[in-house]
Amino acid sequence: MRPLEDLDLLRVWEEGRAQHPVDRALTLHSEALGVFSARGDDSQAARELVALASLQLRTGSVERALHTVESALPLYASVRDPEGRVAALRLAGDAAAELGHHDQAIEYLRAAERLDRYGVTIERTRVL
Repeated sequence: MRPLEDLDLLRVWEEGRAQHPVDRALTLHSEALGVFSARGDDSQAARELVALASLQLRTGSVERALHTVESALPLYASVRDPEGRVAALRLAGDAAAELGHHDQAIEYLRAAERLDRYGVTIERTRVL
């Protein structure tokens, strides 16, 4: 894989300047995902997938968000990033709940709770 060159960065930046801020964020995260995936950097690719899923959820593309965040889960498992995996599981739970898939949402949230070392998920889940 060739390194990202200045002209590539400039192209992405110029493309993003003409877009709405949310679309620009989607473009930049998509480009970053492509770069990290091509480099085989599963940790960063997983983070970019979660960032994309979060934006998709906020903009109403809930099914797409769930699919995107589910793609990040095996990457987090392979790089042994429990905190990232917990955050991804919480996001998957939110998306599944939004779609009305409550059993699936509960499964994701329980999995996040089991992995959570610091109790963040427990506190956030009880609010639901």
